[in-house]
Amino acid sequence: MKLKECTGAPAYSGRPIEQIEAILNRDQKSHTYTLALFRALCDIARENQKSAQFVSTDFPETAVEKSQIAGVHIPLRNISEKWVEYYYHLINRERPIPQTDSVSKKMAFQQEIEVVIAEVIEIGGFSTLKDIMNSDFLEPSKKNPSPLTKQVQRLIGKVGDTIVKELLDFAEISTEGVPIFAYDRVTKCVVTTPEIWQTLTLKGDWLHDSLLLGWAGLSTKMEISRGLEISGRGEIISALSNTFDPEKDVLVSRKTLSGLNNLECVWSGKNINRNYDVDHIIAYSLWYNNDLWNLLPVDPKIKRSKADKLPEYDLLKKRKDSIVSCWKVLRSQVPERFISETRRFAGSHLPVENWENLLFATLVESVEITAFQRGVERWSVSESCIRN
Repeated sequence: MKLKECTGAPAYSGRPIEQIEAILNRDQKSHTYTLALFRALCDIARENQKSAQFVSTDFPETAVEKSQIAGVHIPLRNISEKWVEYYYHLINRERPIPQTDSVSKKMAFQQEIEVVIAEVIEIGGFSTLKDIMNSDFLEPSKKNPSPLTKQVQRLIGKVGDTIVKELLDFAEISTEGVPIFAYDRVTKCVVTTPEIWQTLTLKGDWLHDSLLLGWAGLSTKMEISRGLEISGRGEIISALSNTFDPEKDVLVSRKTLSGLNNLECVWSGKNINRNYDVDHIIAYSLWYNNDLWNLLPVDPKIKRSKADKLPEYDLLKKRKDSIVSCWKVLRSQVPERFISETRRFAGSHLPVENWENLLFATLVESVEITAFQRGVERWSVSESCIRN
């Protein structure tokens, strides 16, 4: 399907950020789908930008599976999983936070997500759901999946259908005759313009915070319209930010690494077999990322010194062998989760052999981009920390 000019369609010739604002303002506010879509794109642009691929019809070598839709292709599956994370924590509450403007109007995937929540709540909650999504991400056509896996597949499929339908509402919105959003059924990707994607990459953190505030405000209005007790924006933002259990994920890394002999601090090289903490390479406060590749063993004093700062480039290069060594252990002990998380982070093209070099290069690039965009202070190990 080739791009067609949108005759008579609303055209936005302003900056990409103004185009995004126009879409958000044009939204009917009868549900929270538009906010969820842009939040997912912001999160992917920040954490999983390697999963996106640029396709140009002017340069056939960039074509993907005979796609003829030019633009940046973001896998629908990745966006769908983000939605599952967001809505899980809004629905799985003693008093669920409404996401539509009337009692008679339910979310398109309401039944599917309620069924999945009821199944996983007693067997690990969202962590279990995340493990199932990771496994299915690696083997989507696995024979004889469990009944619970089938339910999760139905949920992801229904969410994906909802996202595609939401994109159709944007089909008439264009800039210079080119739709700002489209869906490519060949690549199963959401397609946007390079300008929009660049804006999401550079300004995604600011936009993300704005979306959370808007989402909380809209949810409060929905509670009022239904005559419900108001949760308050702070409580809603807390639910929206609670996409996983950070402490439980840290424990997975700690348990996996605890049995190693001669365990060393990834930043200082000190032996820490008896006493160590788990550190986020890219601070949790910056990315809210608890992927296993981001959780590595450190000396407690070193962790306190590093805090939420980002490691300097030279330190990363110097400690590459130690970081990769931990990755290999995590990959061997928790393979499905580690591989699925690293493929989302470094791209689905992450090779089976020599994967560690591409993963490390992606890490270094992500640290440098985050430091530049967020103005984060850089950090290196001091001699006093090593001596103590």
